Parts: sequence; structure tokens; C-alpha cells
Amino acid sequence: MKTYQALLSVAALAFATNVAQAQSPDPNGAYIQSISYGGSGSPQGSVGSSFANDRESFTLIFDVFNASSGQGVPATESRKNSQINLNYRAAKPSKLDLNFRGYVNLPAGVTATITVATYDEKGNPKLSSETFQGPLAQDYLFSETVKLGSTKIGHGAGSAVGVRNLNVSIRVAGHQQASSLITIDSIDGQVWTAGDGKKE
Repeated sequence: MKTYQALLSVAALAFATNVAQAQSPDPNGAYIQSISYGGSGSPQGSVGSSFANDRESFTLIFDVFNASSGQGVPATESRKNSQINLNYRAAKPSKLDLNFRGYVNLPAGVTATITVATYDEKGNPKLSSETFQGPLAQDYLFSETVKLGSTKIGHGAGSAVGVRNLNVSIRVAGHQQASSLITIDSIDGQVWTAGDGKKE
């Protein structure tokens, strides 16, 4: 058992080192430079992250992004949110596909909702959501696509940094004494540009 744990620790260290020493992204493409977060569903230190070497894809893993209700559960636990800031560079307009994965466990008469608000360069919001109706116990996948404007200035392809803000929230509603749960376990992101061979 100790040997297995030691191997896991070595593998984790090797993975972290690989991420830290990731190859430089293509300055003529589009990629995520960094991600920051905060909120009741993602307090500091509760989110793990990993990037592909080209930083065109990433995964966020959440430890405590759970909304719940039930006997003895404070009402404040029925809704959680996370503000996620994506800093990116793009030589031309691109898009970011996002996949939200989690779990719902609801008795009859209780609903759970995931809502994603994205904002464009001018701060205009776009809302997308999905509601689950109990009785239900299953994993779910919720997808959204975000437009990334070009950050190219002068002769420096993608030289400036653009920002896309996401506000992600989950909540349960209905019989507050009935045990219910919705989680966001992970978010996967993939940047693509028309003509790059990935998507059109």
C-alpha cells in the first residue's frame, strides 16, 4: 500500500513538473494563458487545474462545488457559485468549448439547475441553463461555447491578453427537508479556430 502511494506521489510530481515546463503555445493561434477563480463553490485552494502543452485545452477539478438541501442543512447550502476568469491570447477570433460534468441526486418534487453566464468584450451577458427534475440520480454533461475575440495588436499576433468571465451557479429548490444534491465535478475547455482542422 505504501509503495502504491509512493508511486502515486511520484506520478503526481512528474505531472506537475510537466505542466510547469509546458511547451510554449503557438503565438499565431489561440490559447488560454491563465485561469483564476473564486466564489462559494470554488474557494481558493479547492480547485485543481491542468493544461495541455499547447494550452489549447484545460481541465478544472472542483472539490466543494456542491449545492444541497435536507434536514439540518443550512439554506445557504442550496445555492453555490463560481466566478471564473479566463485570460487568453488569440491571433484571430476563436471559440472555446466548455463541458461541465457533475452529478444530481433528487427526490420527487425537487429540482436542480445549473446556470452559466458568459460575458462578451462589452460585458453583455449570455445565460444558458439546464434544470433537472426529481426523482433522479445520474451523472450529467452540460456544454457551452464561448466566443473569443482577437487580441492581435499591430504586428504582434495575439500580443494582448483578452479576458472572458464565466459565472457558474448551481442550486436546488423544492422540499428543503428532502435530501438533494447537485455537484459540478469538473470543467473541460478546448480552444479552436475555424480552419485549424479541429472544427468548422
